[in-house]
Amino acid sequence: MVGLVDTAILGHLDRPTYLAAVAAGASVMTLLFWLFSFLRAGTTSVTARAYGAGHRAEVTDTAARAMAIALGLGVVMIVLSRPLVDVTLYFIAPEAEVRELAREYSLIRIFSAPAVLGTYVLIGWMVALQRARQALVIMLTTNVLNLLLDLLFIVGLGLNSRGAALAGLGAEWSGFVVALLLALNLNQRMGTRLSRAALAVREGYSELIRVNQDLFIRSASVLFALTFFTAQGARQGEVTLAANAIMLQLLLLFANALDGLANAAEALAGEAHGAGKVGHLRLVTRSAFLWSSLITVLVTAVFALAPQLIVSLFTSIEAVQAVALKHFAWLILVPLVSVGCFVLDGIFLGTGLSRSMRNIMIAAVVLVYLPVWWATQQLGNHGLWMALISFFLARSVGMWGWYRYRFSPRGGLFG
Repeated sequence: MVGLVDTAILGHLDRPTYLAAVAAGASVMTLLFWLFSFLRAGTTSVTARAYGAGHRAEVTDTAARAMAIALGLGVVMIVLSRPLVDVTLYFIAPEAEVRELAREYSLIRIFSAPAVLGTYVLIGWMVALQRARQALVIMLTTNVLNLLLDLLFIVGLGLNSRGAALAGLGAEWSGFVVALLLALNLNQRMGTRLSRAALAVREGYSELIRVNQDLFIRSASVLFALTFFTAQGARQGEVTLAANAIMLQLLLLFANALDGLANAAEALAGEAHGAGKVGHLRLVTRSAFLWSSLITVLVTAVFALAPQLIVSLFTSIEAVQAVALKHFAWLILVPLVSVGCFVLDGIFLGTGLSRSMRNIMIAAVVLVYLPVWWATQQLGNHGLWMALISFFLARSVGMWGWYRYRFSPRGGLFG
């Protein structure tokens, strides 16, 4: 939502340069932050299984260990910020003016790295304990504050892309403080105490590291796909880059809508797996697919019926509108082909199938996404979207086949 709001406000300025700059800069931050998004998923996976098995002390210790890893990684990102940003922007290769603005945006936003990674851990921990309301408060705080600061810095003070970065920085640190206070309160109500000695026990990190190293590779693969998509769009000019940025934000909005169900499925599947209740696991899968399918139908209908209205909400620049509408049919297909992989992400994480998840992701990138892009380069941006659609479809088919193999080899559709 932070990127979505930035895109909508900057898209109504008089030049596409600022929108393109934030598109490139946001891609840098997405790559660097989401590369470590395994901290949320890994924390949920390990905590949910400990919670299901009744190991309450391990639930608290897992959060502390994951937080130590997150804050350490966040500090390292700040120390290495300039080379990290420069290398990523070199790969995206935007035009010169866009590049300088994107670099400025990224070097401001990266100072929120400890807060973002710490928030990943705390939200993952709360989701595992099925405390979704607290997670909602954190995200609402972050996004409402980001909207208000965007209006202040971009519209009020005229800081354009720099203002978007400052707004994100302030919102993300505020969200982390709220998350930390809620987590401490929740832990107190659970009646468990943090064991400082647990932080120094190397063996305690083994399960987190095992899950997280698989998820790190998985995250790196999906972010490579999205960053490669942005880079290829940038090579077609700032107007195409800006148009793709709008549609990618809509794609991410849909993904995050389903992410709520995937998170719930992860927590419930992890609890069922930890307690050895295979029947309940299948029930969770059926329920997650039912609700996700309803959301998918709704989102697809909205995209199909109101493309002009949707695009106009994000930009008033006619050239950007024209390119976005020309390719909007691809966005309409995204929910239909990707719903399977988004839902099964939660089931796979909850049941500890992080390695299988990793392998399917790598195969989708290497065997489908890149070959389809290579074969359709002559189609320009249409070929780029075709490759992205093929990537999501390959993930959905691969994960569904593996789920059937592991949990319902002789059963019906859902075992």
